Amino acid sequence: MQIHYFLAELLLIIGLLGLLLLKQIVKNHESQTRAYVIGLYLTTIVLLIWTQADFNGKTIQDGLFIVDKLSLMVKLLVLGFGLATVVFFDQPILRCGLPVVETYFLIGIQTVGMMLTIACVNWISLFVCLELMYLPIYALIGLHTTNRDAQEAACKYIIMGAFSTGVLLYGISLIYAVSGTFELQALIAPSLTTALNKATFLGLDPEQSLFLIGGLLVLIALCFKLGVVPFHLWVRDVYEGGLYAAVSLIASAPKLVLVLVWSRVFFDSELSSLKNITWIIFSIGLVSMFFGHFLALVQERIRILLAYSSLAHMGFVLLALGLMSQMGHEAAMVYTIGYTVTIALVFLVLSGMIVNGRRVVLIEDLKGLSITQPSLAFLLLIAIFSLLGLPPFAGFMLKVRVLTALIESQYLGIAVLTLIPSVVAACYYINMIHLMYFQKGNEVSIVESHYSSIQSLLLITGGVFIIGVGIYPSELFQWVSGFYPS
Repeated sequence: MQIHYFLAELLLIIGLLGLLLLKQIVKNHESQTRAYVIGLYLTTIVLLIWTQADFNGKTIQDGLFIVDKLSLMVKLLVLGFGLATVVFFDQPILRCGLPVVETYFLIGIQTVGMMLTIACVNWISLFVCLELMYLPIYALIGLHTTNRDAQEAACKYIIMGAFSTGVLLYGISLIYAVSGTFELQALIAPSLTTALNKATFLGLDPEQSLFLIGGLLVLIALCFKLGVVPFHLWVRDVYEGGLYAAVSLIASAPKLVLVLVWSRVFFDSELSSLKNITWIIFSIGLVSMFFGHFLALVQERIRILLAYSSLAHMGFVLLALGLMSQMGHEAAMVYTIGYTVTIALVFLVLSGMIVNGRRVVLIEDLKGLSITQPSLAFLLLIAIFSLLGLPPFAGFMLKVRVLTALIESQYLGIAVLTLIPSVVAACYYINMIHLMYFQKGNEVSIVESHYSSIQSLLLITGGVFIIGVGIYPSELFQWVSGFYPS
């Protein structure tokens, strides 16, 4: 039996099922229910750390999963994001009248789906676990049943998600038809990709064509889930329609999982040697950067601005992933860690802000924030400067890491091209700082903040992380590098 490798996931599942079975007892005790789920997450984290000695890089369950240090690292990170989501969901539950037990159950099951997806090294297990990861997200977006924008966003997300799942399945079927295996790291004989790279498109035989098309379809499906151009149709609606706490989860943890999945699929496998695959990924990444930053430049609603900004940041991650090297994948992972912490901090800060009795909607709502709420303005200042990539904040050193990987891999032109959209990004990021610190708010505007002590502690921790990584980036680089196989 190899079930002991999944003790953390098993504990989380049993705890969530117990919560669901006791719904009638706990449904009127929101604070106790939240404390129970927080305790469940903390116990799961402790158990995962305790069992880390068993994460020795071997495949289990007939090759469906792998237990290695890299999966351990990302599991700890997604548990942290899930815990933060639980902590910040108390106000949306009370304000919107959400079902207490079902809300926390969805967050927990989504975390379980991410933890299992992280360990997948087989197409079948990957497909099933990706669905377990995304189905609760669709429900979380549509939880606010009285909000039309939330319902519309959930519907669009489900449609786009179903489409990307269909594309992924079709790509998997074509790859399996050629390789005869569902294992990610044992796709085909090297002779096929060698022949593929020597042949022209019209000169490909049926087997080579199927493998090429299958690989491209898998690439498209993962780009859909990452939310990069031109596969970004769901991003704006989801960021705008979901509750702040739910969007903070969607914008952070799944990105980490998908970067790891991308590494398992394309790094050190036959798919990485497909003809021109690097330039295809580079093209998508650059288009996402230009498209995202230029569209964010003209937005007036803050969540739409952050949605388009996410396209650009994920495009930047694709540039590192496109290198198809360990250096590139480590750079992509550290950048994604920094970005996800930063964007989660932004959304969680905004989640507790009330301007004239309503949630923050427009960028103009930030006017004079440094006077009315100086601590929140400072946290947003840290996060925005990090997203822009200014020293001494995390975003600067993480961007340098990706650019260094590009230059050392002889892609100097690509590195130079990234500077243009970065200049565009400076316009709207600095405008947000200008509104907070150099503009006076409306005299009749009232800005309130509602955070518990544990929520405030998490926000401060996020700010300290951004500054700490900016000053001592080598600590994060070494930590992440230690989880990758040497």
